[in-house]
Amino acid sequence: GYLNGQVAEQVADSIAAHLETCDACAGSVETLESRPDRLIEAIRGGDPQIPFEGEPECANAIAVLDRLFADGFSESDPGRDAPSSPGVLGRLREYQLLERLGEGGMGTVYKAMHSRLKRVVALKVLVPHRMNDPRAIARFHREMELIGSLDHRHLVRATDAGDVDGTHFLVMEFVEGLNLSVLVSRLGPLPVADACELVRQAALGLQHAHENQLVHRDIKPSNLILSSKGIVKILDLGLARLRDDEALAKDLTGTGQMMGTVDYMAPEQATDTHAVDIRADLYSLGCTLFKLLTGNAPFVTDERKHALLTLKAHLEAPVPSVRDSRDDVPVELDALVARLLAKSPDDRFSTPAEAAAALEPWCAGNDLPRLLSRARGGQAAIRERAETSKGSNAPVV
Repeated sequence: GYLNGQVAEQVADSIAAHLETCDACAGSVETLESRPDRLIEAIRGGDPQIPFEGEPECANAIAVLDRLFADGFSESDPGRDAPSSPGVLGRLREYQLLERLGEGGMGTVYKAMHSRLKRVVALKVLVPHRMNDPRAIARFHREMELIGSLDHRHLVRATDAGDVDGTHFLVMEFVEGLNLSVLVSRLGPLPVADACELVRQAALGLQHAHENQLVHRDIKPSNLILSSKGIVKILDLGLARLRDDEALAKDLTGTGQMMGTVDYMAPEQATDTHAVDIRADLYSLGCTLFKLLTGNAPFVTDERKHALLTLKAHLEAPVPSVRDSRDDVPVELDALVARLLAKSPDDRFSTPAEAAAALEPWCAGNDLPRLLSRARGGQAAIRERAETSKGSNAPVV
């Protein structure tokens, strides 16, 4: 499920963090990647049941994951406020690695300092167990090329790339801020104007990608970061592809595999991830706006605890109304969200620029720097209470 984008984003981040430290699981991933994906064939067959849910092996795997999640992976959260870390973790060419910010299935991201320019950057390194994998190296290099071809204030910029003794790395601008997933987890549903402005800015970044023939394919709150200046940046082009690069896309992703995160995945991505266009990103952006306004992705419910059922809901279930969770959202804005979430790409906006223009009237009165300050202030208060409670019997809420 992780390899095919069928797990929720927080679970996917936790699994990715575990893969960095467990050679056995990393080996299992490599083995699975080389096999035909029978699960996807079953999904496309329309069977909503989970045939292996009651098997002992499945139960054991879930128990292991439960223990891992109970131990926590908060230090690998790429959107967290990184604590100060004295000293240098290592050096890669002229870059001093200051601290690890997070990791994913393909790379580890560090906060780094250019030793001559004294400029702080984000440096992504291909994970060690992928260094001898030609497909992983090709995908990583493709990400380098894609980021290097773009230059827009709402897309993270690349500044350098290369390899040193087989270690492949990509250097990007360092964005001081929080990703939108963390923002919602700290604040809950956001003010209407702030939520709309966050998504409007992301749409402007997607428009630049669209004009450069690029489809992101993994838009979600954790891939959008709000900077301290109130600017939204789109992160992680690891799954992106050029519209005219069909052959390479299939070679890099594997024929028949879904790519993306199931909570935010457009219906058409479940059937043919190679044929999707920018309107799939608009659907994911609609799912993101739904979460910013309500606190939850649109098709995540207690009845759909398994990713396969969430995927089936994207394909078949009626589009939920934002107003069912929040009656202060105007009817017209609810209709706009529904248009972004239309099952058919033809029923959505045709370009991100159209979506951005439609959102603009609802952005009046937004204050994104204040929103970020509130999120950071709330987290600081929690940490302060936790420190104060040490050595006492007082509960921490």
